[in-house]
Order: sequence, then structure tokens, then C-alpha cells
Amino acid sequence: MNFKNGETFQLMVLYGRTKDLSSDIKEKFAKLCEAHGITRDNIIDLTKTDRCLQARG
Repeated sequence: MNFKNGETFQLMVLYGRTKDLSSDIKEKFAKLCEAHGITRDNIIDLTKTDRCLQARG
């Protein structure tokens, strides 16, 4: 649970030793998120996000 500007939100993070994790591990993580009230729509795979473009705005 995190708190910011009077808002409460949940955050779960999946770390791995390699950039590419198996689909089985990602699926288990998704199910764990759902068990804690985080829907699949709110799961973001940051390995597929171009951070350079985000930094430019």
C-alpha cells in the first residue's frame, strides 16, 4: 500500500534476474496481483516501455 497526496493505492513489482521472464512467471504474477485487487488492466510491463521517449515528454 502506498499513500500519495491523500490517495491510497496498491503497487506490486516483479523483479527478475533477466529482462525476459517466462510467460508462466508473468501469469503467476498477474494472478497474484488479481488476488490483491489489482486488475490486469493496471499491470504494466516496463520492459516493453521505451523510457527514452518518456523522458522527452
